[in-house]
Amino acid sequence: MTLEGIGGFVSNIYVLKIFKKACGVGMFIRKRLLLLYFAVAALLVALMMVAGNPVFSKDRELRLQFADNFISYAVDDENGAVFNLFAVQDVRNRNVPLEDLITLVQFANPNIEVVDFKVDTGMVHKGYKLVNLRLTARVLTDELERDNKLKIWFGNEKTATYRFGELVVQNGTGFQDGHFVPTGSYTAAYPSAGLDVRIKNISGQEATGLKIEDLSGEITHLFEGDVKIGPGKVEHFEIEGYGETEYDFATITPILSYQLGGQEYSSYMPGVLYGAMLTDKEKIEKILE
Repeated sequence: MTLEGIGGFVSNIYVLKIFKKACGVGMFIRKRLLLLYFAVAALLVALMMVAGNPVFSKDRELRLQFADNFISYAVDDENGAVFNLFAVQDVRNRNVPLEDLITLVQFANPNIEVVDFKVDTGMVHKGYKLVNLRLTARVLTDELERDNKLKIWFGNEKTATYRFGELVVQNGTGFQDGHFVPTGSYTAAYPSAGLDVRIKNISGQEATGLKIEDLSGEITHLFEGDVKIGPGKVEHFEIEGYGETEYDFATITPILSYQLGGQEYSSYMPGVLYGAMLTDKEKIEKILE
């Protein structure tokens, strides 16, 4: 092979190496571009999922409207008592299960502890879904505790505070036990205000000065005349209008105040519900009024 041939051969090899190197660089660039494309696509998909996730919706806390709930209750169980807080959820634009949104619930008053909660939902009417937030709560002091605000945590750890009506609770340990007991049938739920109860005097003394009220003092029924209940006797009370308030729904433990031998006493009866027997449609319309 001549020198010119050798030079041409070497030159061809050099050009081939440059070509291969250029091809390698091109492949590297294409791989990087492909990886960048997939990264951008994955980011867009993630952003779309976040945007479509109701947990991250900016107006999530505006979709819940509580009724005017009134709870006046003597809590006699150290594990707490169950309360119903009715509300409606605006589902006109998006029907999202609240069970998947709410992660934690607390009252604003730290002396009223929520030990458990459950979200129950009902029918949809006029673009609003009925919600019943069932809270198991207990009182951490022996004082009368009040609250009207509920703090709710959502799935993204953001919170919203709602007014739900009024809550008045107290431990049942401060009330007299053993003077009176309900007897016969006891009506626990009423479509409207009223109280129908039979109580038996087991104190061994005559009870005088009777009145029935609630913890808040907002509801009081004074009997006409000097009502007395002798020892061992049963008295039937039918009180029309007991529990009448400006609230939509009420849960009350009626408080019986009386005198025995000149001493003042108070005892509480089992809790009663007002408005809970309404249909879902009627509840929704009442809340939206």
